Amino acid sequence: MPTCKYYCTRVYRDFGYVAGMDFAYIANGYVYHTMLDDISRIQPGAVQHLGENLVGVVYQSGNEPGRLRKVGHHP
Repeated sequence: MPTCKYYCTRVYRDFGYVAGMDFAYIANGYVYHTMLDDISRIQPGAVQHLGENLVGVVYQSGNEPGRLRKVGHHP
């Protein structure tokens, strides 16, 4: 699944090599950006699971001084 194609290209090109994370669902990955790509294909609980993981990442990142750096505006 070419998830990094969009995130990596845009963030690195437009915002000066800002580090980040790209999250994607891998179930039914073969339908990604095809005519079959539809919200009904997301498995029950997948969004909840993603949210729970993100809460942990944000909590850990935000509680370590110096871990998150401010990003300047890059026109």
